[in-house]
Amino acid sequence: MVGINATRLFSTLYGQTLNVGRVMTPTLAMAVMREAAIAAFKPEPFYTVQLQLDGFTAASGRFKSRAEAEALKKDCSLAKVTKAESKEKAEKPPALYDLTSLQREANRAHGYTAQQTLDYTQSLYEKKLVTYPRTDSRFLTEDMAGSLPELIDIVIHTFPIKDVDSIPIHAAQVVDNKKVTDHHAILPTKELQKYNLDELPSGELAILQLIADRLCVAVGDSHRYAETVIELESGGNRFTAKGKTVLHNGWKALVLKQCDKNTSGKDVQTLPSVVTGTELCILGREIKEGKTTPPNGAYYIGEPEIMGDVAAWQIGRDRILAVQTCEDGYDYTLFDGEYQEIDGGQIDNPDLSMIEARKDILESFGLENRELRAMVYDDVMEKAEKITGKIMASLHDIEPKRRDSVMEKLAQKSAQIPFVSANRSKTPER
Repeated sequence: MVGINATRLFSTLYGQTLNVGRVMTPTLAMAVMREAAIAAFKPEPFYTVQLQLDGFTAASGRFKSRAEAEALKKDCSLAKVTKAESKEKAEKPPALYDLTSLQREANRAHGYTAQQTLDYTQSLYEKKLVTYPRTDSRFLTEDMAGSLPELIDIVIHTFPIKDVDSIPIHAAQVVDNKKVTDHHAILPTKELQKYNLDELPSGELAILQLIADRLCVAVGDSHRYAETVIELESGGNRFTAKGKTVLHNGWKALVLKQCDKNTSGKDVQTLPSVVTGTELCILGREIKEGKTTPPNGAYYIGEPEIMGDVAAWQIGRDRILAVQTCEDGYDYTLFDGEYQEIDGGQIDNPDLSMIEARKDILESFGLENRELRAMVYDDVMEKAEKITGKIMASLHDIEPKRRDSVMEKLAQKSAQIPFVSANRSKTPER
């Protein structure tokens, strides 16, 4: 009744039909507000100091003025390793498509609108080349697991992948009866082998290949890598270097071959093995200038929160999580209640929404059942930088022997903080 009455009211007031609804109107308002924020956005410069060390590069946090960065650059003579850790992580393959995730991927890969994707998929369904498209599930039922090997064999012969004759099939990754309601995830059908695909319009063929490729990827091996983080202190400031070593490409190797690419395109440095307390010679120093970017114009609506490029939450009383998007997915940092960093890492899966990424992170630390409260990302990071700066400044002013003693005590205190080490292999399938 609210929508009906409000529609009549505003249509009468303004002399034209204006539809008003309790869901539609607030959603439209949020979209308009975001577009207004983007239009009014003015990029601001920021500066970071980068140190060239033996075999790798470390960067400071952001400074609003170049003078602050210049001052830090002059103060840096030696860099002392305050933290060095490497963790082996695993990233499970992306889940099969439901209609929403297929529409999102088709828009990213081919620029199709949601309606175009639905029309193409509906036409493929009517030709019996794919299963029912209007589904909200990304999983299959247990009775379908036995038919996957034959279906995948048909797919890789219909859409050949260079140097791939067979792929590993982990059916358990895509099977979950509890997550299937009326219809299961979208799949190609065995009719592929009987149909002349040259007769398909280009749009339908593109959508069919997306669905077929995702089936092969979703049942593949996990992508395993070692993530290394080195933190250093120089000039009373903290510098960080992050690196990654791929241990087993898994499903990502298949994605690259499907795209006919040799590399992921992202330059990730490999860090050397260092020991906490080691002093490293600085081979070079430079200031890098960047500019802030406007809010993301794309929304992921999965619950009352609407996410952009960054987000932060207080988790219970003693944890704070900050997440930001990056080229291959999401970077995250977990703080204690006093804004001291506990852990951090990256989720290399751009197919996840911000909310889905947050869910995976919380589950990896055993925090999924705690109460969440939204926070302002910039405020969280600013407070964290101030806390780190105070610690570094206090250590810089005391004698070396006592400084080492304080660092040892801080390390002991951090070791006593209970938390589950982040392990992406424990992340539930998406």
